Amino acid sequence: MRKLLFLAALILCVETYGQYSSRYYSSPYYQRQATNEISSNTVGLISLGMSMKKEKAEKKFKEGLDHLTGVGAIKDTAKAIKLIIEAADGGNDDAQMWLGKEYYYGEILERDYKKSEKYLRKITNWSFDNEPFYYLGMMYSDESKLGYKFKKASNYFKRATHIVGDLSLDANYQLGLLLLKEKKGEEGADYIAKAASSGHAQAQFLLGKMYLYGDYVKANKKEAKEWLERAAQKRVAEAKELLKKEF
Repeated sequence: MRKLLFLAALILCVETYGQYSSRYYSSPYYQRQATNEISSNTVGLISLGMSMKKEKAEKKFKEGLDHLTGVGAIKDTAKAIKLIIEAADGGNDDAQMWLGKEYYYGEILERDYKKSEKYLRKITNWSFDNEPFYYLGMMYSDESKLGYKFKKASNYFKRATHIVGDLSLDANYQLGLLLLKEKKGEEGADYIAKAASSGHAQAQFLLGKMYLYGDYVKANKKEAKEWLERAAQKRVAEAKELLKKEF
């Protein structure tokens, strides 16, 4: 009799647990927990994959530079370029920047502004580096490069003014020239003045001329002479000539 009662109790427990388990595993709470765990694992796998891809691309870029310079590897320009392109296509921003500048200047590779734009724009999609914006601005402010597009060029140059170093000075100067070309004299003069005040020689020369002839600023011979002298000290020949002629 006791055995029968124990067996009945055991069956009841199993059925109750089964019903509870069924309700639990089919409950919205469990489904959410399971979905979150799967999502977390998926994100982890994606992050791991991206990290491995990044490391592989970084290694290829380094190998490419080694083959390019002949330091640490046999010098082989063709192999170097192949590795650097693979690194850039694999998401390495240093490789993308290298190719963007190389296609812009055409020192090793044949100059190609479209390809330069392609690699520079890849960096701007996610990187906080502002250097690519300078080169994009230069290409969109020149009809012979990517065609003159004022809005694009001015936006790129504005981003480039935040670069630390000489490119920032030239970005201010180029933006000033762009605005003057578009008959936005006052705004253009402000950017020229920023570049001049930071030591940009051509901006100093132009600002001196503007003060001398009253172009976009109020004429002021004292200011004109000061800025022309600064430019002359940096060996700007036109500034020296203008000083001799006017002063």
